[in-house]
Amino acid sequence: MSTQASPVGHVSIGLQPEDPRWKRLLFKTVLQPKVASVLVILAGWLIAGVAVSIFQATTQINDMTLVFVPKVVATVLALILFGSWMLQTFLNFTRQIFLSLPTVLS
Repeated sequence: MSTQASPVGHVSIGLQPEDPRWKRLLFKTVLQPKVASVLVILAGWLIAGVAVSIFQATTQINDMTLVFVPKVVATVLALILFGSWMLQTFLNFTRQIFLSLPTVLS
């Protein structure tokens, strides 16, 4: 039984590509960087949305612009604060995919 490289780089995990566990590991490895990056941005949206909702409930101001602008500001702020981390995560993921291609395709 030959070992195949895992989808996370050069680590040999002893699973064949036909094995469902290998496919599950590949699926998890592909989604993990993307979900982590999206959650950072969504957390900013959530915090801004709750803050605006509390403000609207206490002041009874129901303006749609008041909801939209803080969420855009929170998104831009999250991209400024965590953009380099997200870019580095995607670059590492892409590098790992390209490094494991020869092993997976052979």
